[in-house]
Amino acid sequence: MKSIFFATFSLLLALPVAVRAAEEPIGDKPAVRRDAMLRAQLAKPYPPSGCWHYEDFALAAYWLDQRTDEADEALLIERENEFPLALDSGSFHWHAYLLERIYFLFGSTSKHHPGRMSAEAEAALLEMLWQWAGPRCRLEMTLPERDWWIWGSENHHAQAGAGFWGAAQIFAGHRDYRDRRFADGTSPREMARAFDDYFKRFAFERAAKGLLVECNSAYNKYTLGGWYNMADFAEDAELRRRMRMLLDLFWTDWAIEQIDGVRGGSRHRCYPGNTSTVQSGMTGASWFHFGLGTPRSKHPSVMCAATTFWRPLPIVADLARDSGERGVYETISRRPGLAEPADDEPRNFVDDPDHPFYEARDIYGLRPEGGGLLRYSYCTPD
Repeated sequence: MKSIFFATFSLLLALPVAVRAAEEPIGDKPAVRRDAMLRAQLAKPYPPSGCWHYEDFALAAYWLDQRTDEADEALLIERENEFPLALDSGSFHWHAYLLERIYFLFGSTSKHHPGRMSAEAEAALLEMLWQWAGPRCRLEMTLPERDWWIWGSENHHAQAGAGFWGAAQIFAGHRDYRDRRFADGTSPREMARAFDDYFKRFAFERAAKGLLVECNSAYNKYTLGGWYNMADFAEDAELRRRMRMLLDLFWTDWAIEQIDGVRGGSRHRCYPGNTSTVQSGMTGASWFHFGLGTPRSKHPSVMCAATTFWRPLPIVADLARDSGERGVYETISRRPGLAEPADDEPRNFVDDPDHPFYEARDIYGLRPEGGGLLRYSYCTPD
């Protein structure tokens, strides 16, 4: 089976697109769009309550270097009031990678804006990550034979995995945490290396064998959050390179099948109605990258896309914004399909039924040999 890498970039070469006319107006650049959203976030954080409220406000305040004392207080309030609820409900994996982005950007050891976060707020952030990851993160989650296993659903698995990756990286280099042990006895340094290796394999395998099973889904925006973190902050140069390439491929695949930010083609895990016909799951993130989609979206799922240092390839940006010059074409791709278990034994990342990530109903696995779902998509002047 030809890889999706080959098929996608061959298509780019074959399309009748002149790389020319899709220049953005002066002043309408990703940084301008980002800062406009962050100012709006600072003025009225979205959503109005919960962990995301405090994380989004803190990220905006620290980035703009305004009201940073209030950002410190926001993280302390989250630690005291919201974090216990998220931990008990099993939903903290929706927040770990956002807190990790805040730490990588503004913590005391940051390579970007060190020290914008107070020592007290930083300690609260780190303690939230440790209380979540310390008992939950296991070395066995990174075993190569489980690379195509999925916990919960693809975007939940992606968020949890990225959260474990980021926590392990942070703890491995932090003087107050590097000598601690995760619940399975693994050191932060060992765990960080194992998750680096896991995500290097993940990027290669998904690029070559169909990308995401949640194809063209509203949930892709959550899946990509951790990819941006690795593309921006991974100390492992090969992981950083592969994640940037995986983002290149994802957005190339997106650009080929969209017009004005709305993606066509078949999809999986997408709601009916306007979500299918007027907007699509990546319209918030696509506005920050290309100026297409939902302007100044403040949804927490796009905060990593809005503040990433990654930028799409120029040819992809032209393709995305210059739909009138594409001509007529079809694309053929294969997406990951389900793999039946080899025997009747339920698959699980952990054996302990009391572990929060234990799934009594069985996790599901995708076909490691590659895409099992064949897709045809068509683009015409209509």
